[in-house]
Amino acid sequence: MKQRTRPKFTKRKPQKPRGKPMHLSTRDMGFGRLINRNLVAFFIILIAFLLFGTHITLNFKRDWPADFQLQHLNPDAKLYYSLAQNIVDGTGYFDTLRNDQIMPPIGHPFLLAVLCIKLGLSPATFSWLLFLSSFVLLAFAVRTYTASNIFVIIFLWLYGSFFAYIRWLSANVEASIVVTNAFLILSLALLYKTNFKTIWAVIAGTALAIHLLIRPLYLFPTHICFILFGGIALYYHLRKRSALLPAVKAWLILLAATECLLLAAYAYSYFRYKDSRLVTGTYGAYALYAANNIYEPPVGPFPTRAEHSKEFYKVYNITTDNPSITWQQRHKIMMNEVLSYWKKYPLRALAGWWWRFRQFMGIHSGSFSWKEPLTVFHAFSVSFLFVLLAIRIVAFRYKKQEFQPDISLGVICAVLFLLYSAIHAVFVYAEFRYVTVTVPLLVAADIFLLFDVRQIFKKIPTVLLRRPNSKSN
Repeated sequence: MKQRTRPKFTKRKPQKPRGKPMHLSTRDMGFGRLINRNLVAFFIILIAFLLFGTHITLNFKRDWPADFQLQHLNPDAKLYYSLAQNIVDGTGYFDTLRNDQIMPPIGHPFLLAVLCIKLGLSPATFSWLLFLSSFVLLAFAVRTYTASNIFVIIFLWLYGSFFAYIRWLSANVEASIVVTNAFLILSLALLYKTNFKTIWAVIAGTALAIHLLIRPLYLFPTHICFILFGGIALYYHLRKRSALLPAVKAWLILLAATECLLLAAYAYSYFRYKDSRLVTGTYGAYALYAANNIYEPPVGPFPTRAEHSKEFYKVYNITTDNPSITWQQRHKIMMNEVLSYWKKYPLRALAGWWWRFRQFMGIHSGSFSWKEPLTVFHAFSVSFLFVLLAIRIVAFRYKKQEFQPDISLGVICAVLFLLYSAIHAVFVYAEFRYVTVTVPLLVAADIFLLFDVRQIFKKIPTVLLRRPNSKSN
């Protein structure tokens, strides 16, 4: 028989006491338990920049008091405000001011109807409120993504600097576009930091839909991305690659939420007006036609304004002076003119687009003096964006064998900025005040990419230490 042996008893490791330690530091006493010092510092920084933004808004225009009066609004702002008044009065979404049926989508006039007419805010106060709201949204986006107050300070300083010389107040659409861009950036940051939770995908999709109802430049790319991510999700589901499937599903939910809200707006528009004016507006073909006839540079092989003016006003007068022509008929006439122009002069049309694109990218100053700090700063920020993109791509390729591919919010904001600028360059409006609508995306891309590059280079020493061991094994 085998002799029983007593089990060997090993000395137990002393366990750490459960619960909080008996001694409390000054940070844990009193309000220290409830208040995070970094969060308090963040709110102090935010309040300081809100005061800074208010100072900029109230002081960069000498005729600020006049902006509170409707009669001092510019023609575009008066059109938006009249549409908002028609919404409140129940007249419908018709242009009763110009009677030329050149209307924007419903988004911006609806905000004017709620905030200015219903709540009684002046047009200037409306824009000031949206300006400061964009500061708050972007500050929270940077804090959420980087968890760093230093990045918040850099970001808000850059963002505030862009608005020092911009005349965009008083009911103009730029105020609405800027704040919806900021809302989109914040929702994307929360989607990324919560590991692609469904609720934040829906909120981000709602933010994108609101943005499209203010200016539908992303409309066609959104439809394409919806189909693309649907195909990718199906592919990963069939291949059972679960690592990337949650992220792809989140982006598909985001785009699906956008599509559902847009389809609802389309349905109501067709039910009420028998057309898509609430979503697409009624002036897209006019902007395309004008862009290909007026705003090309009068140098070299390109046609001058004088050479194009005769043909331009020939079609323009047909579509505006004849009240029997509807906006759908005008749209068809002008689109046919644009397509025939592109077929006949493809290089001229492409050169015109490239000229406007460079305006938005800050590569070409056009009619703006490079002595202006704002245009110089814009060009510098664009250059910084490309440098950061290049550094991140190189660093990511260097470490990709050691780490799983990650999704960068900085890259996403950079792609959105480039996409917005490229699509906007199709249209006639290349003035610098329209460049401001891309500023939140541009500065967010710069700061987020800077944070991404910093995080990547923190990991590279670890990779270098791992590689010799992996080879020896």
